[in-house]
Amino acid sequence: MALTQVKTSGLADDAVTEAKVANDAISPAEMKAGTDGHIITYDASGNPTTVGPGNDGQVLTSTGAGSPPAFEDAAATVGGASAVTFNDSVAANFGTDGDQAIWHTGSVGYIRNSTGGFCIRNDAFSVKDDGESETMLTATKDGSVDLYYDNAVRIQTTAAGATISKAGDSAELTIKGGEGEGAVLMLSADEADDNADNWRLVAGAGGSLNLQNYASGSWENNAEYNGNGNVELYYDNSKKFETTDTGASVTGALSAHGASFGDYEVTTNRTSGSNKGFVVKQNGTMVGRLCNHGSGPEGKLELYNGATQNLNMNGTAGTLALNSTIKFGLSNGSESELGDYETGSWTPTVRGTGTVGTASYSKQVGKYTKIGNLCTVWCCINFTSGNGSDYMKIGPLPFTSENTTNLQAAGSVMKENITHGTSLTWQNAYITPNSTEMLFYSTYNNSTFAAQDYEAAGEIIVTITYRTA
Repeated sequence: MALTQVKTSGLADDAVTEAKVANDAISPAEMKAGTDGHIITYDASGNPTTVGPGNDGQVLTSTGAGSPPAFEDAAATVGGASAVTFNDSVAANFGTDGDQAIWHTGSVGYIRNSTGGFCIRNDAFSVKDDGESETMLTATKDGSVDLYYDNAVRIQTTAAGATISKAGDSAELTIKGGEGEGAVLMLSADEADDNADNWRLVAGAGGSLNLQNYASGSWENNAEYNGNGNVELYYDNSKKFETTDTGASVTGALSAHGASFGDYEVTTNRTSGSNKGFVVKQNGTMVGRLCNHGSGPEGKLELYNGATQNLNMNGTAGTLALNSTIKFGLSNGSESELGDYETGSWTPTVRGTGTVGTASYSKQVGKYTKIGNLCTVWCCINFTSGNGSDYMKIGPLPFTSENTTNLQAAGSVMKENITHGTSLTWQNAYITPNSTEMLFYSTYNNSTFAAQDYEAAGEIIVTITYRTA
């Protein structure tokens, strides 16, 4: 009878050795049934035993000689006391789908994050050189972020914004455009939620610098500065002031405001015709005007008081017209004022102090010049058929004489065919105070004055200066 069954109780210990079992003689199906997930191992006595089952994600960990291995949670760190080394361009991947990777090519190190953001959590972060001798960047919790150049802070954030600094020298901020392109510095206030909150400085490729606003929904000029050229100032994108190689040019009015003197305005008139030039006003009232007089380059100066023109200097005719007086000397009083200048003609007639009478004239010419309150008159009359009576006089004078007691005027006279009384010498024209007529007086017997009697015919030439009222 053949042997078909061997029990373990019928075998001595260590009776079945590895050498006595042919290769592949025992299949897994012929082995003793065990528990799912268990692993057969040996205990400290060398007896077989099972370990397990472990939980999902656990690893089998050796506890050293004298105790069987065990299933334990995987350690939170990789590596040991030295390092974990990856070959060049071999990445350490993180995330289920390899969302982040770290690797080194042998010349450049990379950190790649392909999903979401990248966050470094630290209360005091810094970037330094390999030897840690120079700092390039620092970031401090509840403090500043500092950017360095050659181990010196150049840009530092503050509670108010940021500061650019350079110890011991001028600090610079450079914005550099590409070839043929400009450079722009944008400024936005009030969270830039309105158009008027936005401003910018534009350095143009052609050499201009523009200050612009966005109040209307598009960029408009406030000022433009051109290298080796002009400066322009704008109002609502319309140029109003411009410097030139000879001075400055203003388009529109030039106003000056002061609490003590009101608002002053200087305007220009460039229309055709006369009065093209500058107009000065105070609170809208005319103060003065400097302009041309005709269609050509003739000049004219006008000065006003309360919108009333008091002075007119005409360059065309070379005249000066006044509505008041000329004062000689800045500190002198009214005695240095000249208030009038006038020339004209007047009609002299022969009269009698009794009966005025009439006459026929072959000559009847009169001229005068009045400077201030002094009037000089000239006249020449040749008359016949006079029928006046008593003493002879000529009038009316162009102006009434001054009414000051004993202030008479005397002038020269020539007569022809008029009887000069006996013992009368040195006849003169004579004007009394507050009068519009002149008389003729001679010295009688070298002691008293005697008036000229009325004559019916003759010729008289007179020149006399008198003070007017």
